[in-house]
Amino acid sequence: MKLVLAGVITVVASLVGISCSSDRGMADRSDLSASAEKMAAKKEAGSMPGYRLEAPDTLHTLPDILEEASGLTDVSATEVAMVQDELGIIFLFNIDTGQITREVPFASRGDYEGMTRVDNAMYVLESKGHLFEVQNWLGDKNVIQRWLPLPTSDNEGLCFDPVEDRILLSPKSRWKKGEVPKSIRPIFAVDIGSGKLLHEPVFVLNTDDIVRFALQHDLEIPSKAYKEGGEKIDLKFKPASLAVHPVTNDIFVISAVNRVLASFNRAGEVTGVHFLDAETFPKPEGITFLPNSSLVISSEAAKQKPTLAVFKWREGQDPALQVASLPLPRE
Repeated sequence: MKLVLAGVITVVASLVGISCSSDRGMADRSDLSASAEKMAAKKEAGSMPGYRLEAPDTLHTLPDILEEASGLTDVSATEVAMVQDELGIIFLFNIDTGQITREVPFASRGDYEGMTRVDNAMYVLESKGHLFEVQNWLGDKNVIQRWLPLPTSDNEGLCFDPVEDRILLSPKSRWKKGEVPKSIRPIFAVDIGSGKLLHEPVFVLNTDDIVRFALQHDLEIPSKAYKEGGEKIDLKFKPASLAVHPVTNDIFVISAVNRVLASFNRAGEVTGVHFLDAETFPKPEGITFLPNSSLVISSEAAKQKPTLAVFKWREGQDPALQVASLPLPRE
């Protein structure tokens, strides 16, 4: 199916949220070394063009305060910012040192999920549709709160789209239940100038496209067994976070459920699918890109340890070498 800009796209999925970084940082890398070595031992060719997602180039364990980290965005070549699920605080994190370098309160406790930066303003999404714009967030800040009339009850993904100069928003929950197939997930847009929600989706995602791509590239897909015997494909792709690639302009969407990362070009075609390692990413909920196109993924603890991983972009890598059959993610 085709994905049409400013119109309706038919792609794949149920997107997922955003994620975090670490205060303990590199001091805790030893705790994750076994997992990293195990990932590196897998076949290097991945299913995501330009990235080797089997082995992070940098891997941090996040501090306890970020166990529920849910929003992630880039700040500079060496820094990212994130929010914790329950706290109205922006955490500035240095990737090189593995340290939280600053905390910026912006609101009281809530259910904060998505996060993105546009110039000197930070935008934070509360799951029920409240959008916080934190202007001049590192200085004499001014906080503007808006309510977005979203038709979905649980909303997590937020990112800046430089191609159309707008903010993209991805719901996690069903849209138009009973009216459209349950495989359909919309992506909405927010006008930056007015702060208003565009009522019609700018993209519409369909999980069938991800399944089709995975089957064509011999990827192992989650399945469900019948009581009578046999099994059926049971891919769950619920958007938690999304980000736009700074060079290709592809849209990357991540789902904590089934630990799926998928990318799409501007024509709506799936360009990559990858099932993330369960030990390194217990619950991957955040994704962003650094200015050099390095991919950053954060994960909540989910009874393990929260992590933040950086994957360098290997520009010019032959896409034909990117596809591999990957192990089925554990629940």
